[in-house]
Amino acid sequence: MGSNTEASSGHEGARKRRVVLIIEDDFSTRYSAAEYLREMGYRVIEAENSTEAISVLAAGRCVDVVFSDINMPGSLSGLAFGEWLAEFHPSVPLLLTSGAPQEAGSVATGKTHGFIAKPYDLDEVDRWIKAML
Repeated sequence: MGSNTEASSGHEGARKRRVVLIIEDDFSTRYSAAEYLREMGYRVIEAENSTEAISVLAAGRCVDVVFSDINMPGSLSGLAFGEWLAEFHPSVPLLLTSGAPQEAGSVATGKTHGFIAKPYDLDEVDRWIKAML
């Protein structure tokens, strides 16, 4: 097998097939992050908004980390979703992102475990997720 397969196996073993739920309304951003994390060995569940994400969690799907945009259409922003997650799934860490750097101050609520400004480096996302696990 080639080195990509070997590298993928190494990533997979290190991450033990942890599940990352990505909540992002922009398709291309969500797709890029999801594909990258899959290549790093994570299992990825994608949600376009917080309503879809809540449905995933309410259905009993096992999720190890949530990576969510702050500004999304729908009934709950990423911050409001963080409040919901802290109440109903307090053991699941939340990593937030936003294209508005001033949003970083509003995530210091104790409900969020990290913040990355957009545009973000996918390697940085991976480092944050590994640290949260």
